[in-house]
Amino acid sequence: MSKIQAVIDRGILEEEPNGVLYLSAKMRDIVVAIQKDDAMMTKIKEKATDEDDAQVGFWTLAFIGYCGDASVEEINDGVDALVGWHQAAKETRLEEWSMKLRLRE
Repeated sequence: MSKIQAVIDRGILEEEPNGVLYLSAKMRDIVVAIQKDDAMMTKIKEKATDEDDAQVGFWTLAFIGYCGDASVEEINDGVDALVGWHQAAKETRLEEWSMKLRLRE
């Protein structure tokens, strides 16, 4: 199973019929809660070595907040998928990224 499909199966991302992926309502709530927690955001930035590392830290907290218990491998795969999704969404290449990730894995 691909990393992106595992994240969809968990309900973290939802897929529209045209293939566009977006955060589920529950995951959006978790993301907003982390973003509003100034102490948490400061801690993420302090621990990170750079912006990419901060993104990994942020999405790790969000994934664990959503799933609760998961293996290290599941967390790593989920965070990898979310970091890629977020980057593609920022670059407005979400549909292209989604298809490439599915075909590659």
